[in-house]
Formats: sequence, C-alpha cells, structure tokens
Amino acid sequence: MGTMSEISELKHRISRYKSKIAKLESAAETIRQEQAIIESDVLKPNRAYDMSNVDEWRGSLHQEAKDIQSDIDNKISIGLRGTNTLLSKIQEAIEKLYELIRECEDEISELEARLCSENM
Repeated sequence: MGTMSEISELKHRISRYKSKIAKLESAAETIRQEQAIIESDVLKPNRAYDMSNVDEWRGSLHQEAKDIQSDIDNKISIGLRGTNTLLSKIQEAIEKLYELIRECEDEISELEARLCSENM
C-alpha cells in the first residue's frame, strides 16, 4: 500500500472513531437524563413518602408498607448503580477511541514526514 493510501485509510479510521464517540456521548447523555428523572421522580418521592402518621395503617400493615417502600428503594438504587457502571464503561470506551485517534494522527504525521523527505 502506498503512503498516500495509508494516510487516507488512517484518516478514514479517525472519521469512524469520531462518529463512534459522538454516538457514545449522545447515548451517555440520554442515560444521564433518564437517570436524573428516575432519581427525581421515583427515588426521592419514594424516600420522602411518610407513612408514619396514617392512623389506619397500624401494626403489621404499616410495617409491610415500610418494607415494600424499602424494597423499592433498594431495587432503584441497584439499578442506578448499574447505570453508573454503564456510564463509566462508556467513558472508558470514549477515552480508548481518543487514544486510537491520537495513534492514527501520530502515524499520519510520520507518514507525511516520510513523504516530505522522499520528495526532497
């Protein structure tokens, strides 16, 4: 493969990597928005709901409701931790793609330098 073809292929790779980064960043932003909605619309209201002043709910019914509330809180928290793990992995993938872009750019610089020296 000629030097110009190699440079062209590397530029094409960079373009593909940048496209993947854009898709990952968009997905991460959507996930963060949905996560914020879950935290504000589900988790916080669930934690804030106070059943202790309801006179009809005495004894085992009150305890059962508190247990259900706690179970909901735990399940939401587990899901949010999983979401944070996913976001972390997306960020790692983005960083790896940026590393690959830098490697391609370094290789392009070396190839262009070789072309210049050959043309002298």
